[in-house]
Amino acid sequence: MSKRITYLFGAGASYHACPIWKEQGGKMIDLAKYVLPDATFSEAEENNYINDKDKIFWNMGYHGKKAIEFNTIDTFAKKLYLNDSWHKLTDLKTSVSMFFTIWQLTGDKNLKNFDKATERFKTIDQRYISLLATCLEKDSDKHIPKLNQNIRFVTWNYDLQIEGAYELFCDNIKWGDIDQRLSYVPDEKDHNKNLCVCHLNGFHGFYDTETNYFNYMFKTEHLSLDEIIKEIDFIFKNLNHDLISFARYINYAWEKDSPLSNIAREQASKIFSETDILVIIGYSFPSFNREIDKDLFDGSKNHIQKIIYQDPNGSAEYLSEAFDIDKKKIETVTNNNEQFILPSLF
Repeated sequence: MSKRITYLFGAGASYHACPIWKEQGGKMIDLAKYVLPDATFSEAEENNYINDKDKIFWNMGYHGKKAIEFNTIDTFAKKLYLNDSWHKLTDLKTSVSMFFTIWQLTGDKNLKNFDKATERFKTIDQRYISLLATCLEKDSDKHIPKLNQNIRFVTWNYDLQIEGAYELFCDNIKWGDIDQRLSYVPDEKDHNKNLCVCHLNGFHGFYDTETNYFNYMFKTEHLSLDEIIKEIDFIFKNLNHDLISFARYINYAWEKDSPLSNIAREQASKIFSETDILVIIGYSFPSFNREIDKDLFDGSKNHIQKIIYQDPNGSAEYLSEAFDIDKKKIETVTNNNEQFILPSLF
């Protein structure tokens, strides 16, 4: 009988496509300065930028500064949550979603590469593509590939790298239709909807209007920043007049009063409880995720037979001590970051 395999992704899993940790804050500032070159993003100048587009990009730069100050954007988000700063948390979520969406769409090399010679940032981290090439199967009825039923993904990342890699294997599929084949959107009306990809912190690029849920901002990729800003012009006015909202889809796992966060945690727990082999990729187990991580391991560690921890700084000792896991179950991979590990029992 085939083993059930779950991948737990952290920021390092998207290293070749998305900026991580403090890099993200710096890149948010860089993108904001493309529109507002003279801005310092200090609170004292906030009211200087009041037109629809400038206000959104000023907020992006401001949250980039806070991401650097607090080490990560997630840490600053937790600070706002603990202080009941709901409006500011909503602005942060908007900044995160807008940043990652524009980052995904643009091919602007001045923004995306620190070293133009190496071109580190790809649209999709190719390791996801290689992994899905193995995990996808032909579906004769739909003529669209399906995920092997024994593979599931749980990710702490806002990015849609898994879904973007899946799109590459499909012909003429729209972003709004991917969820029908690679389920990743929690359903408030159906908590039993099984997710193939569980985003514990939500995901970027989608927004709600007063009458419609699940609208997506994705258009053509590899555009210049000027082309993207022109193409999404409708977002700016509608967003500043509270006619659309990105906040529902950036839903942190520690937001226990968020319906989608609750569903994501439930789904992650279910996936973990059915896991035989857990593969951890590029995840450093930050302290602000500790409670959720502990719940996931507490509910599954007696079932999980093997853990493969693929990370340059991966430590079996840390995992064993932090989550009370038998160290004999843990294998660390610290010197192979070219491909995501695929267990031999697959």
